[in-house]
Amino acid sequence: MLRAVDISHHRSVQTRMIRRVQIALVRLSLKFCRVEVSGFENIPDNEAYLIAYNHISVNDAPILLAIWPTALEMLAAEDLDFAWGIPRRLTKLYRCILVHRERYPRPAMETVVATIKQGWSVAIAPEGRVSQHQGLLPGKNGISYAAHYSGARVLPVAIIGTQGMAHAAWRGKRPKAHIKIGNPITLPAIDATKKPLHVALTANTDCVMTEIHRLLVDINC
Repeated sequence: MLRAVDISHHRSVQTRMIRRVQIALVRLSLKFCRVEVSGFENIPDNEAYLIAYNHISVNDAPILLAIWPTALEMLAAEDLDFAWGIPRRLTKLYRCILVHRERYPRPAMETVVATIKQGWSVAIAPEGRVSQHQGLLPGKNGISYAAHYSGARVLPVAIIGTQGMAHAAWRGKRPKAHIKIGNPITLPAIDATKKPLHVALTANTDCVMTEIHRLLVDINC
């Protein structure tokens, strides 16, 4: 049974104003870059959903928030500790849903479920960390856990080209990134009486990662 979670502070007037300023600054910085986005027509209307995106750079989440047509909640790592702590400070300032990658994630995922049930969409990087190579890392089961307990559909998103964008722009170049939004997917229902929950969650996570991989292949074709 999931515990009750109060997320009202995430939607306070102060938080909304801070987020608008942060997103406006990211959109301004994107004037010096080229970000191609396809698949806006696949974004569901009038329902909360989970976004599952591949994670190749610390730039992924800010860019996703800046280009998305509606307000999003974001699951972010609490234990970010690089670039003088700037990413960690920004995620806390945005009031992201924080998860410590080396600890039991259930409290954070319960917050995600509560957020979805209150009508807000949430973006998650199922890999749980930045991939240091071109391929996808194995997905963690948080995405399928949230989908199972919230009943939300999952919107797969593929991202390429976001590595080193700030450095390239600083050198006077216009780095190019591409974001492809796939069709929303309804994960198979889970019957814990027929198979262990973790086995079913892993299978559903694999479905999500397969869709992200397919989108990445489409971009690179």
